Amino acid sequence: MSSDVDVVTMRSRTMFYASLMRLLSLDLNDNDTVFYAFLQPLTG
Repeated sequence: MSSDVDVVTMRSRTMFYASLMRLLSLDLNDNDTVFYAFLQPLTG
């Protein structure tokens, strides 16, 4: 793997986690029930 691919991969991963955290903080508002329902498709 070249260093260019590593940078692209890291940038994509950073954008993914930033987007996921935006969803968590905006839509769930510290409601545990909604949080666990949100995670259910990922863990089930």
